[in-house]
Amino acid sequence: MKSTADLHQKLGKAIELEAIKPTYQVLNVQEKKRKSLDNEVEKTANLVISNWNQQIKAKKKLMVSTKKHEALFQLVESSKQSMTEKEKRKLLNKLTKSTEKLEKEDENYYQKNMAGYSTRLKWENTLENCYQSILELEKERIQLLCNNLNQYSQHISLFGQTLTT
Repeated sequence: MKSTADLHQKLGKAIELEAIKPTYQVLNVQEKKRKSLDNEVEKTANLVISNWNQQIKAKKKLMVSTKKHEALFQLVESSKQSMTEKEKRKLLNKLTKSTEKLEKEDENYYQKNMAGYSTRLKWENTLENCYQSILELEKERIQLLCNNLNQYSQHISLFGQTLTT
């Protein structure tokens, strides 16, 4: 009876040393890697969202400026006959300034969209890299579990042989 108890104790210690502790250590390391990968994805996703919000603001600003510019242009066109030369110059100067402002806002909107494109590509690349890393972690974990099962199987067969002798 005492020898059976000793065998059970040895089996328990062997499983603890060869399976439980190494598995726990590997899983802790993997958890840290996963958190790091999750943070990386979260950070790039936040960049995408931030850029998207900037694009929306730039588009709204561009639309408002375009409407104002079109209204000013219509005013100039409709009142050419009834204005003095000085008033015409004043309106044309306003129209020129409005055109310059519109060009700047259009360029700003374009730049925001190009930045958004590169940010989305970076995000997609980060997602793909993180996916590959997590896939490797899973393969490592499965390999570890297979090794643990093989060791457990060996211990159980030795345990059975020892009990029968």
